[in-house]
Amino acid sequence: EIIVNGESLGTGTVTSGFPPGEIISVLVRKDGYEEQTLEINVRSDGNSPVTVSLKRLMKGIQIKAIPGDAAIILAGREVGKGSYSGSHEQGEKLSFVIRKDGFNSETLDITVTSKVKTYEVILKPQLTGFSINASPKNATIRLNGKVVGTGSFAGNYPKGEKLSFEVSLAGYESQNVTVEVAGDG
Repeated sequence: EIIVNGESLGTGTVTSGFPPGEIISVLVRKDGYEEQTLEINVRSDGNSPVTVSLKRLMKGIQIKAIPGDAAIILAGREVGKGSYSGSHEQGEKLSFVIRKDGFNSETLDITVTSKVKTYEVILKPQLTGFSINASPKNATIRLNGKVVGTGSFAGNYPKGEKLSFEVSLAGYESQNVTVEVAGDG
Protein backbone atom coordinates (compact mmCIF):
# COMPACT_ATOMS: atom_id res chain seq x y z
CA GLU A 1 0.00 0.00 0.00
CA ILE A 2 1.24 3.49 -0.88
CA ILE A 3 0.10 6.32 1.38
CA VAL A 4 0.91 9.92 0.39
CA ASN A 5 0.35 12.71 2.92
CA GLY A 6 -1.89 10.35 4.94
CA GLU A 7 -4.08 9.30 2.00
CA SER A 8 -3.97 5.79 0.53
CA LEU A 9 -3.37 6.06 -3.23
CA GLY A 10 -3.23 2.33 -4.04
CA THR A 11 -0.74 -0.50 -4.37
CA GLY A 12 2.09 -1.38 -6.73
CA THR A 13 2.68 1.70 -8.89
CA VAL A 14 1.08 5.07 -8.23
CA THR A 15 1.23 8.13 -10.50
CA SER A 16 0.21 11.50 -9.16
CA GLY A 17 1.05 15.18 -9.72
CA PHE A 18 2.21 17.61 -7.06
CA PRO A 19 3.18 21.26 -7.31
CA PRO A 20 6.95 21.96 -7.52
CA GLY A 21 8.55 22.70 -4.16
CA GLU A 22 5.94 20.77 -2.18
CA ILE A 23 7.29 18.30 0.35
CA ILE A 24 5.27 15.11 0.42
CA SER A 25 5.36 12.31 2.96
CA VAL A 26 5.21 8.80 1.49
CA LEU A 27 4.64 5.59 3.48
CA VAL A 28 5.01 2.27 1.66
CA ARG A 29 3.95 -0.91 3.47
CA LYS A 30 3.07 -4.53 2.85
CA ASP A 31 2.42 -7.45 5.21
CA GLY A 32 5.60 -9.43 5.81
CA TYR A 33 7.84 -6.46 4.88
CA GLU A 34 9.45 -3.57 6.75
CA GLU A 35 7.60 -0.28 6.24
CA GLN A 36 9.50 2.53 4.56
CA THR A 37 8.82 6.27 4.99
CA LEU A 38 10.16 8.95 2.65
CA GLU A 39 10.03 12.74 2.59
CA ILE A 40 10.17 13.90 -1.05
CA ASN A 41 10.74 17.46 -2.25
CA VAL A 42 8.89 17.77 -5.57
CA ARG A 43 11.26 19.18 -8.17
CA SER A 44 10.29 21.69 -10.84
CA ASP A 45 12.04 19.87 -13.71
CA GLY A 46 9.25 17.39 -14.44
CA ASN A 47 8.62 13.75 -13.64
CA SER A 48 10.97 12.29 -11.08
CA PRO A 49 10.04 8.65 -10.55
CA VAL A 50 10.76 7.25 -7.11
CA THR A 51 11.32 3.53 -6.67
CA VAL A 52 10.97 1.94 -3.24
CA SER A 53 12.15 -1.62 -2.52
CA LEU A 54 10.85 -3.08 0.72
CA LYS A 55 12.89 -5.54 2.80
CA ARG A 56 11.31 -8.77 3.99
CA LEU A 57 10.69 -8.93 7.74
CA MET A 58 13.09 -11.24 9.50
CA LYS A 59 11.88 -13.27 12.47
CA GLY A 60 13.82 -15.32 14.95
CA ILE A 61 13.60 -18.99 15.70
CA GLN A 62 15.32 -20.97 18.41
CA ILE A 63 15.82 -24.71 18.67
CA LYS A 64 16.90 -26.64 21.74
CA ALA A 65 17.92 -30.27 21.25
CA ILE A 66 18.14 -32.98 23.90
CA PRO A 67 20.69 -34.49 24.29
CA GLY A 68 22.58 -31.19 24.40
CA ASP A 69 25.30 -32.28 21.97
CA ALA A 70 22.96 -33.37 19.15
CA ALA A 71 23.81 -31.90 15.74
CA ILE A 72 21.27 -29.46 14.25
CA ILE A 73 21.42 -29.49 10.45
CA LEU A 74 19.81 -27.04 8.00
CA ALA A 75 20.15 -27.50 4.22
CA GLY A 76 22.80 -30.20 4.70
CA ARG A 77 25.01 -27.98 6.90
CA GLU A 78 25.47 -28.24 10.64
CA VAL A 79 24.29 -24.97 12.20
CA GLY A 80 24.49 -25.89 15.87
CA LYS A 81 25.15 -28.49 18.57
CA GLY A 82 22.35 -28.70 21.10
CA SER A 83 20.94 -25.28 20.25
CA TYR A 84 20.35 -22.95 17.32
CA SER A 85 19.18 -19.33 17.04
CA GLY A 86 18.69 -17.56 13.74
CA SER A 87 16.67 -14.98 11.82
CA HIS A 88 14.77 -15.96 8.70
CA GLU A 89 12.26 -14.36 6.38
CA GLN A 90 8.69 -14.45 7.63
CA GLY A 91 6.82 -17.17 5.70
CA GLU A 92 10.02 -19.06 4.85
CA LYS A 93 9.78 -22.84 5.15
CA LEU A 94 12.73 -24.54 6.86
CA SER A 95 13.52 -28.19 7.48
CA PHE A 96 15.97 -29.05 10.25
CA VAL A 97 17.39 -32.50 10.99
CA ILE A 98 18.50 -33.20 14.55
CA ARG A 99 20.74 -36.23 15.00
CA LYS A 100 23.20 -37.96 17.28
CA ASP A 101 24.78 -41.39 17.15
CA GLY A 102 22.81 -43.89 19.22
CA PHE A 103 19.57 -41.90 18.86
CA ASN A 104 16.77 -41.81 16.30
CA SER A 105 17.04 -38.68 14.12
CA GLU A 106 14.15 -36.20 14.09
CA THR A 107 13.08 -33.76 11.37
CA LEU A 108 11.62 -30.40 12.40
CA ASP A 109 9.69 -28.59 9.64
CA ILE A 110 9.03 -24.91 10.40
CA THR A 111 7.25 -22.08 8.64
CA VAL A 112 8.64 -18.82 10.06
CA THR A 113 5.80 -16.81 11.59
CA SER A 114 5.48 -13.21 12.74
CA LYS A 115 6.42 -14.24 16.29
CA VAL A 116 9.74 -15.47 17.65
CA LYS A 117 9.31 -19.16 18.44
CA THR A 118 11.33 -21.66 20.44
CA TYR A 119 11.20 -25.35 19.57
CA GLU A 120 12.42 -28.25 21.71
CA VAL A 121 13.35 -31.56 20.12
CA ILE A 122 13.98 -34.59 22.33
CA LEU A 123 15.74 -37.43 20.55
CA LYS A 124 14.80 -40.97 21.54
CA PRO A 125 17.56 -43.54 22.03
CA GLN A 126 17.86 -46.26 19.41
CA LEU A 127 16.80 -49.51 21.03
CA THR A 128 18.56 -52.84 20.65
CA GLY A 129 16.99 -56.23 21.26
CA PHE A 130 18.45 -58.15 24.20
CA SER A 131 17.60 -61.63 25.48
CA ILE A 132 18.69 -63.95 28.28
CA ASN A 133 18.00 -67.68 28.65
CA ALA A 134 18.21 -69.55 31.97
CA SER A 135 18.93 -73.14 32.72
CA PRO A 136 16.95 -74.90 34.08
CA LYS A 137 14.05 -73.53 32.00
CA ASN A 138 11.85 -72.91 35.06
CA ALA A 139 14.36 -70.56 36.77
CA THR A 140 13.04 -67.11 37.74
CA ILE A 141 14.70 -64.13 36.04
CA ARG A 142 14.77 -60.76 37.83
CA LEU A 143 15.89 -57.48 36.27
CA ASN A 144 16.89 -54.88 38.85
CA GLY A 145 14.99 -56.89 41.49
CA LYS A 146 11.73 -57.20 39.51
CA VAL A 147 10.57 -60.58 38.12
CA VAL A 148 10.56 -60.32 34.33
CA GLY A 149 10.37 -63.94 33.21
CA THR A 150 10.77 -67.66 33.77
CA GLY A 151 13.41 -69.48 31.73
CA SER A 152 13.92 -66.64 29.25
CA PHE A 153 13.48 -62.91 28.86
CA ALA A 154 13.71 -60.52 25.90
CA GLY A 155 13.46 -56.72 25.75
CA ASN A 156 14.65 -53.62 23.92
CA TYR A 157 17.17 -51.27 25.54
CA PRO A 158 19.41 -48.38 24.54
CA LYS A 159 22.95 -49.25 23.52
CA GLY A 160 25.30 -49.02 26.49
CA GLU A 161 22.62 -49.50 29.15
CA LYS A 162 23.71 -51.76 32.01
CA LEU A 163 21.24 -54.48 33.02
CA SER A 164 21.56 -56.40 36.31
CA PHE A 165 19.94 -59.84 36.31
CA GLU A 166 19.44 -62.42 39.02
CA VAL A 167 18.56 -65.97 37.99
CA SER A 168 17.21 -68.20 40.78
CA LEU A 169 15.42 -71.46 41.44
CA ALA A 170 14.79 -73.25 44.74
CA GLY A 171 17.49 -75.86 45.29
CA TYR A 172 20.00 -74.07 43.02
CA GLU A 173 22.58 -71.42 43.72
CA SER A 174 21.37 -68.00 42.48
CA GLN A 175 23.44 -66.32 39.77
CA ASN A 176 23.88 -62.57 39.37
CA VAL A 177 25.08 -61.06 36.13
CA THR A 178 25.39 -57.49 34.88
CA VAL A 179 25.62 -56.91 31.14
CA GLU A 180 25.98 -53.85 28.94
CA VAL A 181 23.72 -53.80 25.90
CA ALA A 182 25.75 -53.92 22.70
CA GLY A 183 24.73 -51.84 19.67
CA ASP A 184 24.18 -54.88 17.49
CA GLY A 185 21.93 -56.76 19.94
